[in-house]
Amino acid sequence: RKAESPPRFYFSSNGTSDVITGSIQVSSREANCRTHQAFMRKDVRDILTPIQIEAAYHLGPHVISKRSTEEFPPLQPILQQKKEKDIMKKTINFARFCAHENCSADLQVSAKIGFLKPHENKTYLAVGSMKTLMLNVSLFNAGDDAYETTLHVKLPVGLYFIKILEL
Repeated sequence: RKAESPPRFYFSSNGTSDVITGSIQVSSREANCRTHQAFMRKDVRDILTPIQIEAAYHLGPHVISKRSTEEFPPLQPILQQKKEKDIMKKTINFARFCAHENCSADLQVSAKIGFLKPHENKTYLAVGSMKTLMLNVSLFNAGDDAYETTLHVKLPVGLYFIKILEL
């Protein structure tokens, strides 16, 4: 995810956190697996940045008693000493259904002014002749999927925005 954006996924066990912790006992030459289900938040817009998953492990406390007072204390288990051997990272990309590896959108915007009745056939705007006009803006994509697309409309000073109608 992008550094400034909130987590895109959460774990089902607590509903809010993107981090889950726990302990597990693993005996010698045995595998022990746990499944943790995560869900994507509904308001996620960033599906371009890959999902970064990281898992880390460490040894918990071990209680090993010695048999007599003359013995050296028992040795504690240790993990690999190589840096970052106890961290596993995985990157998962969102599926993109594009013709090429780099999605190539072909966005086309068009706009026209529409006048309300009885002025619908006019081609000019006379000052003071009407209080309302319609700006019809269309955005069409003739190419691959366009992710995180936004359309900005800047109105000149003196015009006031009322509402958007989606067709």
